[in-house]
Amino acid sequence: MGIFLNILVIGNGFDLSHFLPTKYDHFMYAMKSIQKYRQPENGMSFDEIFIELPENEIPFISKTKEIYDCTNIRLNQEQILFFQNKLATNNWFEFFLNHVNEIKSWIDFEQKIEQALNFSVNAINIINDRHLKEKTFNLPIYNFKRDNSTSYFFTDLQFNILSFLNFITLENVQIANGGRRAKLNSQFFISQEYDLHGFNSTKFISFLQDQLEEFIEIFNLYLTVVIDVLEPHSRFNVDELKSVNKVFSFNYTNTFEKFYKNDIDIQYLHGKFGSEQNLVLGVSDIKDVSLKNLKAYGFTKYHQKILKDTQYKFLNVDITENKSYLKALEEAKTMRAACANNHAYFQSYSKECERIESKIKSKNTNFLIWGHSLDISDEVYINEIFSFNETIDNNVRVIVFHYDQKTKAELLTNLFHILGKDKVERWMKEDWLVFKQNPATAAQTEQAVA
Repeated sequence: MGIFLNILVIGNGFDLSHFLPTKYDHFMYAMKSIQKYRQPENGMSFDEIFIELPENEIPFISKTKEIYDCTNIRLNQEQILFFQNKLATNNWFEFFLNHVNEIKSWIDFEQKIEQALNFSVNAINIINDRHLKEKTFNLPIYNFKRDNSTSYFFTDLQFNILSFLNFITLENVQIANGGRRAKLNSQFFISQEYDLHGFNSTKFISFLQDQLEEFIEIFNLYLTVVIDVLEPHSRFNVDELKSVNKVFSFNYTNTFEKFYKNDIDIQYLHGKFGSEQNLVLGVSDIKDVSLKNLKAYGFTKYHQKILKDTQYKFLNVDITENKSYLKALEEAKTMRAACANNHAYFQSYSKECERIESKIKSKNTNFLIWGHSLDISDEVYINEIFSFNETIDNNVRVIVFHYDQKTKAELLTNLFHILGKDKVERWMKEDWLVFKQNPATAAQTEQAVA
């Protein structure tokens, strides 16, 4: 009898399927509400926390209120003031808030970090080049072109980004045609008295990393005092999850273990919220050579995963075991071919091939992917899932759940981009990969059934 392993891989869509407000928009608009709140001594109710949500999100939050007991959510004065103080001084929050209409997912969020880093290092290179050539760099900055021998020019977009990141400080001067002027933030000079010493690029990058960690701290508190407090009126009942015996979670929340099972192996690949949070929030990699020279690896997920000791090994044991079996099978087949004229040896190696093949096929593994975008930022994990069934069918099957046809198209596009057309088509033709509609969650609560 073979081994049956049902592995659930979940992303933020899993939480959203349970109507938990963990979307990027939910978090940012909640912070906007808290930032504007002027009576912290009264506390903030669930409705007040989400009062700034745009109209298109109202149906979602209404469903949240229907499924969960939201009356026990009330931020106290200490929590509100903590949020407000952190938000008031966090440059990444100001940057993201300014781009809230452009960022629709946590993937977009990562891309905005990458954009900000690229604009920053571009400015650093311009400044360092000026310092190298002229032994000075502390010149005024404009968002329109003028004599570049006495100033810097940055486009409106770069000017805005550098302002939000505290790289430059706006000057209160009136300039015709809506022009703006700024100066470099002297806190990042090697010496504020002598331009001769140059700009401290490492200090600025370190500042941005510290600010990102503070932003993570803000997000962790949101998950702790809002999301984790939500309790459903009735238990969820999803048939597809009853046989799951291992979970790989790309979420920071504990939704599966809280609402379903807490006695199975759950790996939090990007960290977990809480008093000892180790959340991973950054870019998949840094590509710019100048950023690499500045050792800006603290913004990458792989650096944070190792530093924060997250459970990032994923399928390493299974892949290593499978590779060892495949290597042994290939060697046995080679020896069998070499002994084709020797019946005894040929039979012996044939039996060895059968034994190894039986061992490979003895494990039946089903991957249920729910709420993960299958985006390029997690391509390492996706490639690991689809590394099986190459030379021999390992009895690995993948079910990708999707919200609607539009989502299915996006997921399929991402798989084509990462795996290539040939592999995706082969997996589909062999029925190793199938797409299915998201299982019902809220609609299947005991309360709904009753």
